[in-house]
Amino acid sequence: MDAFELMAEPIRRRLIEILASGTHDTGNLEALITNEFGVSRAAVHHHLKVLREHDVVRADWDWPYRSYELLPFLFADIEQVLEDLLFLYQARVGGRFPGDPVLAVRRTRRGRRGHGVDPDDPWRRAAEVRARLDP
Repeated sequence: MDAFELMAEPIRRRLIEILASGTHDTGNLEALITNEFGVSRAAVHHHLKVLREHDVVRADWDWPYRSYELLPFLFADIEQVLEDLLFLYQARVGGRFPGDPVLAVRRTRRGRRGHGVDPDDPWRRAAEVRARLDP
């Protein structure tokens, strides 16, 4: 299950929003979600289990309480998917966004020219995107 499938469920998306603010124990999460969505405690535990199994949250067991903390891997996955989609969109429509290093333009004595980089070259742009994704 990818990041967007995990966040497609409103209860899981709300749990992620709550956990983005910090660590919370199960009782607080149950109370918030059952009041907002009108679901049972078992449903809240089910969604927490799904998030745990996909390494989105970490559960710390300190008897008698279990606390949950959001892990940063979800944001990295979403960011990577969005960068790939943005690249495909730019390649499709030839879109240019301010600050794009490939499209940097400078003025010379002969007028406005690029740095010798073809902004419409999809192979060069794909290599730069991959270089940013794989440090």
